[in-house]
Amino acid sequence: MKIGLHCLIRKIESSFKNIIALSTALLLTVFSFARLHAQLLLGTTTWGASAHGSVFLYNVGTNSLTNIANLSPGTGLGYYPEGSFIKASNGKFYAMMSDGDVGSGSIGTVVEYDILTGVLTKKADFDTGFNGTGGQPYGSFVEGMKDKLYAMTPNGGATNHGSIVEYDIATNTLTKKIDLDSIKGWTAYGTLIKASNGKLYGLMSSGGVYNKGTVIEYDMVLNTLTKKADFDGINGLIPWGDFIEA
Repeated sequence: MKIGLHCLIRKIESSFKNIIALSTALLLTVFSFARLHAQLLLGTTTWGASAHGSVFLYNVGTNSLTNIANLSPGTGLGYYPEGSFIKASNGKFYAMMSDGDVGSGSIGTVVEYDILTGVLTKKADFDTGFNGTGGQPYGSFVEGMKDKLYAMTPNGGATNHGSIVEYDIATNTLTKKIDLDSIKGWTAYGTLIKASNGKLYGLMSSGGVYNKGTVIEYDMVLNTLTKKADFDGINGLIPWGDFIEA
């Protein structure tokens, strides 16, 4: 009789634990579903409560702002975001900080935001020096190929005037692909775009024939950078913005 009662109690305990586990999983699913399907806009500020920027969500439906993180030295995330987040093919969001207190030279980081868990994570550091990645990025990433994000930096690299970098989501590696120079153009403050021909295009704020900026084309497959046009002061000069394909 005691053995039968003991077995019954254990079965009840096991069932109770299963109910708790299922309830927890259901609540997490509901929470994730609500976050996923709410009209949420993800953004950054260069300044904030910590005076070094913030990451926030804007809920269109409730017209409310929610702070995700106050950025500052010592958090390990980096700070002073100048660009925007992009949504990658894995469903997560990626952005660059123009400053950081962990990597070599403290010249920026790559961060990832998971909308389902609400977690903001530093993924990589920019570094300085001749063989460094370049740093202090002002723009945003573009997903040129699946799981590969591309961006420009205005400083660092072999010329100390910037680079084109690749962040590989799958391997979590940040790699300098091309050093910018005065002939093709350098000091890039904008964001690359992927055109319908599969190549990336961007604007340099200086360099070129007239030292007033250039249009550049980057081939991801061949890893080649080509200057396509020069600004001369008449057709414009010192571009800071981005292209959009018309």
